[in-house]
Amino acid sequence: MRALLQAIYSRYTDSAGLSGLVTGLYFDEAPQNTALPYMRYTIISDTTSKVFGLQDKEDVLIQFDIFSDDSSVGEAMDIYDALVDVYDDCELDVDGYSFVGMTRELVSVDRTDDSPRVWMIQVQYRVIISE
Repeated sequence: MRALLQAIYSRYTDSAGLSGLVTGLYFDEAPQNTALPYMRYTIISDTTSKVFGLQDKEDVLIQFDIFSDDSSVGEAMDIYDALVDVYDDCELDVDGYSFVGMTRELVSVDRTDDSPRVWMIQVQYRVIISE
């Protein structure tokens, strides 16, 4: 699993178009007082199965969260567009695994009621890798 997380982060750092729009990409939780806009990513689920009893396959659901305190949703949507450019149907180099695919499955846009109000876009990808 660590190899997959490293591959996702490496793809982010290799993309000036995405990494230049946010203050950082953090696993699971951003440090306290992190400047906005930023992104985080986490594992929603991870299942393993055998294909015809011959090969292990991991089916992992990854969620990216985009946070922006801009008054309009425009900044968050720009980050979303850059995220899609980087990860939609991409090929990840996952050390020790064969990469099968990465597909976007869900997008949700919301705004918190907190002060200051923050835009949050959640994007889920299904990643399949095999040993």
